[in-house]
Amino acid sequence: MVSNFLKLSLFVLFLATIWSEESIADLGHYNGKKVVFVDATSRTLLRQRQIDFSPEVEIDMEIDAERGSLDSALNGSADFAVIFEVAIAKANRRVLDLRRIASIYVAKTEKIINPEWKMAKMNAFMSKFGDSYDGDSAHRGLVGTPKFIEKPIHVNYEFEQARVRGTKAMTVNYYVVDLKNKRYFKSNFDINEKKQFKIAYRLHKRDVKRNQHLEIHNTEKDVKNWEDAPLTILASQLFNQYDRKRGKSKKLTSMAALRKTILKDKNVALAKHKDTDYKYGVDKRLDSVVVIYTGRNSVGTGFFITPDIVLTNWHVINGSEFVEMKMHGGMETFGKIIAKDVRLDLALIKVQNRGKPVRFYSKRKLDLGLTTEAIGHPKRFEFSVTRGAISSIRRHSSINLPRGSGKKVLYIQTDTSINPGNSGGPLFHKNKVVGVNTWGVGEWDSGLSFAIHYGEVLQFLKDVLPEYSPHSG
Repeated sequence: MVSNFLKLSLFVLFLATIWSEESIADLGHYNGKKVVFVDATSRTLLRQRQIDFSPEVEIDMEIDAERGSLDSALNGSADFAVIFEVAIAKANRRVLDLRRIASIYVAKTEKIINPEWKMAKMNAFMSKFGDSYDGDSAHRGLVGTPKFIEKPIHVNYEFEQARVRGTKAMTVNYYVVDLKNKRYFKSNFDINEKKQFKIAYRLHKRDVKRNQHLEIHNTEKDVKNWEDAPLTILASQLFNQYDRKRGKSKKLTSMAALRKTILKDKNVALAKHKDTDYKYGVDKRLDSVVVIYTGRNSVGTGFFITPDIVLTNWHVINGSEFVEMKMHGGMETFGKIIAKDVRLDLALIKVQNRGKPVRFYSKRKLDLGLTTEAIGHPKRFEFSVTRGAISSIRRHSSINLPRGSGKKVLYIQTDTSINPGNSGGPLFHKNKVVGVNTWGVGEWDSGLSFAIHYGEVLQFLKDVLPEYSPHSG
């Protein structure tokens, strides 16, 4: 975006409210002058995408304009350097209202007998009984008319119409440097722009009036293009401002001193952005947790019990030999199912990449009321932490088998919020795993959720991984 900083283009109206409304003076004394325009915006802000759009200079003077770097501008042969440093460039939108618009779309088509074919057939039949019908013509009409046609089946639906107000605000520090007379002028300006949009959301691709709807509505792309588009300023405005305030220009003692001034302004802008950031500390337990993609447009959770083995629910991986996963750092990986127990609803996955193993709770006693935390991906909100308490410890029939099929499973009942996507994830007490989240009664967020007790989990691991140490993580 900021790479478009300098653009020789057609006149675009500059927002006059930014500048003094005094008439622009004669700027003929700049004719033929060589002016280098420099973008000195903080690279950090650009990398962090804190700059939503760029300024764009409209060259409306008879000057020899070019774009250059700070080094080339200050050490070259130009008469003037105009240096810009974008402090703030933010685009925001506000949805003023949302309405539902009734429409119809074509759900499918069905074959029906063509009424014109029926008429052609009747004409061909009648031509056999009188001279009033042209037999050859009637036969050709019958042959040339399709017997069946496609009839569209319409379905009523509603799409959403949003009225959106977009705003763009920019603050730019700029410096006009008179390289011949060794002086510079420093100032800043604000630019604001607003625009209204009417967007159609969830417009069906087979809406019978789709083209008409699109003609009177904007798209999300229209808004995004406007938000990304540079805001234009005129070179004449900058030099007129410089001429009027030339008395406030300062002596250019050295190029190094000017660089320090520009750097100071950059750091001030960067500090302002940092102050407005909302931060959160990273829970180190997240490094043990993975997202498991089930291939059914849903996700489950798993966690490392060794550096290359992940534990999850059997019902999460049921039907799969290999599963795709994502780790907290964003790395994607995959694994092969190596062990499972349907009754306990547990499974192990041998993983290609290595992760941080958990440690299991080791005491024989687990008190009711202890605080518990579930880590998982409820309803696809990845790497979420929810908190509750141990409500009870009870045995219950396996969720995967009919009642009476084998021993009941020992579960931890908890009111920790657990939703679809949490399945297979760890239930922690402090930094130790006490259970594997697996099922709920009624609504998942009803407060009646269950995790497989760590005692059952450790016995499973002992059976399938004889060398496993539950306290080595």
